Amino acid sequence: MALCLQAGRAEGDDATEGGGDDREGDLFRARLDQIINLRHELVQLGGKIDWD
Repeated sequence: MALCLQAGRAEGDDATEGGGDDREGDLFRARLDQIINLRHELVQLGGKIDWD
């Protein structure tokens, strides 16, 4: 399983169907890249794997 750490709108995300800021409905929801320790060994290993 791969984690996508890029900011943006996920497909099928209905939170912003009406337009506006993507984070408008997620005021208190932390982004994944703020939760995960990007220097952790497993995260770095995941960056080296060819997932395609």
